[in-house]
Amino acid sequence: MNIVEIRTKGIGSNFSVVNPHDGYRKDNRLWFGECSECGEMVSSSSMSAKYNGWTHTLTKKISETGFQMTSIEYCPKA
Repeated sequence: MNIVEIRTKGIGSNFSVVNPHDGYRKDNRLWFGECSECGEMVSSSSMSAKYNGWTHTLTKKISETGFQMTSIEYCPKA
């Protein structure tokens, strides 16, 4: 299955994507949708060589003013 099929069918690793749609530029680089398991926003980016599908973004506070964001290919709440 290629990235186009994964995006348009909303196929995640342990979740589905509700309402998958192309980002505001409409150039197939960045897609958005909603996770079927937790309801959070998920994305799919052609600019990330590491991921070939939908990802959740985890945000971790590392200091009083700083945060670390990590993309994961599974739903952490499923």
